[in-house]
Order: sequence, then C-alpha cells, then structure tokens
Amino acid sequence: MTEPDPPRSTPWFIPAVARWRLVVLGLWLIVVATSGVVYLGGFRIDNSVGIWFLEDDPELATYENHNAAFGEKEWTYVWLRTKSVYAPEFLRELQLLGDRIVSLQDVTRVMSLTEAGGISKDPDGLPTFGKIHTTPAGALPTEAEARRLRARIGASPLFRGRLVPENTEEFTILAVQNANRIHDTDPYRIQLIDRIREDIAMFPTIREAGIVGTTVVNAELNRAAKRDMLIYYSLIAAFVLVGSGLALASVRDLVVLVAVVVGTVMPILGAVSALLLPFNLMTVMLPTLLVSVSVSYLIHFRQGVHLMRRDRGSTSVALGSAVRRLLRPGFWTTLTTAIGFASLTASPVAPIRHIGFFAAGGIALAWLATITIAPALLSILWGPGVPEHRKDPTAEEGNPVVRWLARPHPLLAMLLGAAMLAGAGGVFRLEADTNYVGFFRPGSTVRNDYAQLESLGMPGSYLTITVRISDEARLPETSRHRKMRHFEDDLLALPGVIDVESLDGMVAQISDEASAAGEQLSPKYLLAMSATGRLTEAEGFLSDDRSILRLRVLTNAMSTRDINAFRTEFAILKAEQPEAWDITLTGTTVLW
Repeated sequence: MTEPDPPRSTPWFIPAVARWRLVVLGLWLIVVATSGVVYLGGFRIDNSVGIWFLEDDPELATYENHNAAFGEKEWTYVWLRTKSVYAPEFLRELQLLGDRIVSLQDVTRVMSLTEAGGISKDPDGLPTFGKIHTTPAGALPTEAEARRLRARIGASPLFRGRLVPENTEEFTILAVQNANRIHDTDPYRIQLIDRIREDIAMFPTIREAGIVGTTVVNAELNRAAKRDMLIYYSLIAAFVLVGSGLALASVRDLVVLVAVVVGTVMPILGAVSALLLPFNLMTVMLPTLLVSVSVSYLIHFRQGVHLMRRDRGSTSVALGSAVRRLLRPGFWTTLTTAIGFASLTASPVAPIRHIGFFAAGGIALAWLATITIAPALLSILWGPGVPEHRKDPTAEEGNPVVRWLARPHPLLAMLLGAAMLAGAGGVFRLEADTNYVGFFRPGSTVRNDYAQLESLGMPGSYLTITVRISDEARLPETSRHRKMRHFEDDLLALPGVIDVESLDGMVAQISDEASAAGEQLSPKYLLAMSATGRLTEAEGFLSDDRSILRLRVLTNAMSTRDINAFRTEFAILKAEQPEAWDITLTGTTVLW
C-alpha cells in the first residue's frame, strides 16, 4: 500500500523531509550527540559575584576602588560550641584549628581567643601589643593560663563581648579573613568552606559549629544551583515522560515529543558550552523554558496531524495539511516570542543577556524541530498500514472534562474574575526586597547558622565605610581623632548596628587598657605601630598610603530593605561630617 501524493498546497519542504527522513533523523542524532558531549565536557557554574552587577554601576566602581586600597578580602565568621571555651583541651584544639585554617589557600588571617592580643612590654621596656595566649601550639594550657586568658579577655574592651558572648561561655567566634575575588568564576569559595568544615570535624571538643558570611552564602547558592539543577532536570524529564505519556496515550507520539524536546534543548546547552560560557543561576533555567515551548509546539502539530489523518486517511497528506495550517501562526508566534527574549540582550547584566540570546535561539529551534524532526518521525511511526490513533484523551469528543470546560459557566467565570481583581489589587502593595539568606529553606544549615549567631547577640554581617582624608598629616591629630570617634558613636546609635570597628576605636580602647596598666599611649604612637604591623588587630583599617581609613559596621542586616534603611540614615550622618572627608559606603552586602 502506498500513500497518495500530498496536495500541491503542501509546503515544499514537507515532501523532502518525508523522502529524506532517515537523513534528517541521522543529522539530528549527530547534532544532539555532539552537543551532549560538548555540554557535558564544558559544563561549569559561574561562581563569580561580579556578573550580576551593571558594568557601569557606580557602586561596583566604589567597591573596586576599595579593593584596590585594601585588597580583595572579606570576613567569614565561624561560631563554635563546646562545654567551656576556656577549658584547656578546647583552647589547645582551637589554636590548632586556627593554624590549620590560616594555612588554607585564600585565607590571610584568623582571629580567635588564642590569637587575641593585649598590652605588654617588649625587652626594652616599651609598651607593645602582643598575644595574650602564649601557650605554644599543640601544648595543653594549664588551668592558670586558661584563667588568665579569661580574665584578660573579659577586661579588654577590644574583645569583650566579641569573641565570647556576654551571657555564655559555651560559644566562641573564630573570624576568618579570606579572599573575595568577585570576578573569579572558579568555585574557590565552595572549596574553602568545605575545607573549614573538614578541619572543624577533626576536633572532638567542638560540639557544634556554624559558618556565616557572604562567602558562605555565595558558596551555598552556587552549590545548590548545581545540585538543584540535576534534581530539577530529572523531575522535568520524569514529568514530560509520565505526563505526556498519559496525555498522548501513544508510545509513538511520545517518542516524537521526546525527540523534539531533546532536539531543542541539547543543541542550545551545547552552544553555551561551545562558546566557553559558564552557566549561572539564570541560564541553568533554559531547559525549563525550552521544554515548555517545544512541548507546546509539538502538541499543536501532533493534534493537527491526527485530526487530518482521520479525515484524509493518509499520513503524508495529513502532515502537509497540518504544516500548512500551522506554519503561519507558528512562525509569527515564534518570531514575536523570540524577539521578546532577544530584547534582554540589551541588558548590561551578563546573565540576563545570555538567557535572552539563548532563549530566543532555542524558541526558534523548537519551531524548526517541530516542522522537521516531527514530520520525519511521524511519517515513519504513522506510515501506511498503521491504524489511526483512536484513543485521544485530549480530543473534546473523548474527554468528559474537556467537554465540561467547553460549555459556558457564568458562575465560574465570575468567581475567576473576582479572584483576578483581588490579585490585581495587590499590585499597589508590591515591594522589592532581597535577602539571600532567605533563599534557603527554613531549617537549612545556612539559616540555622545565622539564627544561632543572632540569638547570641553576635553580628553575622558587616558594612564597610571608607573615609579618605585629604591631608594625611592630620591623621594623628587629636581633633580629627575625636571627630571620627563622634562619627562612630553616631553610627553605633543607628538601628540594627551592633558594633563599629575602626582604627580610631581601637586606639581609644587600647589607650584605656594601657592607662589601666599604668601606661599612656598616644594615638599618634599607636598609628605608627599599626603602620609597622606591630598592632596586628589594626591591620586592614588603614590603607598603605595612610590616606584612607576603613570602618566596619557590624550588623545582622542582610536584606535590601535593611540596607536601604541604613543607607538613608547614613546619608544624613555623612552630610554632617567635615567637608575634607570623602566618605563612601560599600562592601559585598551592599552590592548584593
């Protein structure tokens, strides 16, 4: 039995596709296989933070200027829980843990109980700032040494309430200064956090531990993106197979649908890898979009073919008629949708540009696959001698649910309209806010770690303020020092601020400690010490050229709403400071 020739109105390429169907399918298999190899071989997640900012964003420029003066570094906080933080065995393990962490790549400094310093005298009898805990690494401190450490920490304004909470000695903070290369695509943050957790697990006196900071949040977001992508892709594949199989009620049609979906998604993913572009939190969603579009196209086409086949009794005629009917609306639908996504390529944000470009190409490819791969497979699977597809759950005459929905339902329409109006009323209450900790589900490790630190009254985040002094010779002057201290007091009074760390604050606190010990240290002398590196706690608060001071505002604020509220109050304080001070607010949290 041979099928009649298709009518002349059939688009010219359909007879060619049907005649050369094995060639079409062979080419498709080659493209899909090649794309799959390229995709799997080149797949990587972009772990950088810089891709999410506008290329000409003044905030980004401010942050990069800050990094040029102080280095690409940020602080990550590790909280540890034990029976007593002053127990000799814990102190020994804490010191060993700090030594292991500071030796890690991308870690520049570790601050902890065993690294804290205080005023003492050098061999010449001059006051100096040295470590309080002098027990050699690996040695077990005596009870007397542990008591002395507790007393010195409790009496020091530098560390009181910062390394150990005020109301418990079960917890302590270990602060890690680590690299923050916002344009680095490598997963160095994930590797660092994993190594820190591995090191913590080595010490039995540590009962619980948690890590907070923008390094952790960024690392876990990228880790989750890769993990959830695999889970999500698997669920999408299962849904397409099971849902489409039940809806189509035909293994033949399911094979066609899967071929069109794979023929659309895989070449686009392969193109991303072929262009040496890493995937990001936007582009990993490409398969979801392309599966939806390609399934939609195929369902329309497949339905048209089977309807025509019942009427005409010929697959080739049905293919030609279906393509003829759908070609124009399908073309314009594809064109308008692709143009809509292509408009995103005008965005200065790289991930949005990428998804706009590849989504537009994928939508066009989905329509091309529908009118080439689908006809080639349908002409084989539903060729001469194959009975017509009688069971069609999507057909109106065979589905009671479809028949019921096809009838008018005024009450249902009124209810749906009322619901839509109620939802539209919420437009006036829309707000934009971003809290990346809130991206994780309740009960997750990240959220629990932040909640624990907040319950202890300890900061889990910080903002950075830089002050450029026009005349560096004025740094040691008492008048400048007092003005800066007044500025810091005003910052401390702002809502949500837990503490303010700065060189001037440290100078004032150490001066008080030295005074209690019978020593008087002038701010000028302590500034000189910081320049030579003797005052290690002050390192990082003054630029190398001594022209920029840095303040660290400790807080738990992570959301856009909180940061913007602080920014509003900060702008008022900034206007009240001396005109010679160039003051900026920056930091990773501000950029986020």
